[in-house]
Amino acid sequence: MTVKTIAVPLIPGPAERSAITTGFLLARGFDGHVVGLHAPLRQDRAHEMMMSRAGIGLSGDRLRQLQAEQEHEADRAAETARDDFFTVARSMQAQTVDHPPAPAGLSASFKVLPSGGADALAAYCRVFDLVVVGQPRTDPDHLQRNTLRSILFTSGRPLLVAPEEPPGSVGEAVLIAWDGSPLSARAAAISRQHVRRAHKVGIVTAGHEHPEGPSAGDLAEYLAWHGIEADLIEVDPQRRRLLGEALLEAAAEYRADLLVMGAYAHSPFRESLTHGVTNHVLSHADLPVLMAH
Repeated sequence: MTVKTIAVPLIPGPAERSAITTGFLLARGFDGHVVGLHAPLRQDRAHEMMMSRAGIGLSGDRLRQLQAEQEHEADRAAETARDDFFTVARSMQAQTVDHPPAPAGLSASFKVLPSGGADALAAYCRVFDLVVVGQPRTDPDHLQRNTLRSILFTSGRPLLVAPEEPPGSVGEAVLIAWDGSPLSARAAAISRQHVRRAHKVGIVTAGHEHPEGPSAGDLAEYLAWHGIEADLIEVDPQRRRLLGEALLEAAAEYRADLLVMGAYAHSPFRESLTHGVTNHVLSHADLPVLMAH
C-alpha cells in the first residue's frame, strides 16, 4: 500500500517546523495528503487547581476565570499551529483540500482534536499511513518524548522522526538497521514503499544477534525478489561506545537521508538505564528515522 495520508501532530518544540517540512517532502513523492493535527497535550490547569490543596479555598468565579484563560490560550495555540502548518504547505505548493478525493499532486488540511492528551492523539493517528513527529532532543518537560512514545506504542502506525533541522530530502538513500529480530523485520517491512523509490539502499548490521533469525544477506535476497538491490554494511560497536552511535556513524558514511529501525526492543525505562539504541538515536540523529515497534 502506498503512503497516501500522513499525519503531522504539531507538538511545540524546536523540531516542529522540521516535522511539517519532512512530512511534505515525503508526501511529495507519493502525491500524498498531509494533515496537521493540533491537540491540547498539557493537563487541564483549572481541573488540576481544583484537585490541589491550593484550590480548596478558590471561589467558583476564580475557577471559571482559570478555565476561560486556558480556553483562550488553547485557541491561540491552535491558531499559531495552523499558521505554521500552512506557511510550510504554501512553500511546498500544496493545495488545501479538506475532504477526499484530492486533485493530483500534493495536498494539505488541518484538524484540531478535542482535549484528551497524547493517548487520544495517538488513537486518532490510526487512520493514517504514516505519522511524522519532531525529534525530542530538547525536551525539558518530556512532552515531546512521551507523545512520541504514545504514538509509537499505541497508534499501530509507522512513525517517522524528523531531525531538528529540516532535511533536504527524505528517502533517496535508505539505510535499514537489521539484527534478525521480529522488530527489525517489522521495520524493514514498513520501509518497502520507501526503498522502492530510493536511489540506493543499504542494510547495516552489528553481527547476527538472533541466531534463529535471518541474516542481513537473507534480507538482501528478500529485497532482490522485489527488484531492490541492497548494499551490506557491518559495524563493530565494540570499537565504539554505543551501538546507536555506530548506526548513526554508518548512516553518515553512507550519506543516508532515511534510517529505518525497530524501536524500543526493551522498555523505555530499561533503555534509559542502559543508554539504549532507541534513546541514543532519538537524541542524536541528524536525519529522518523511520521507526516501528
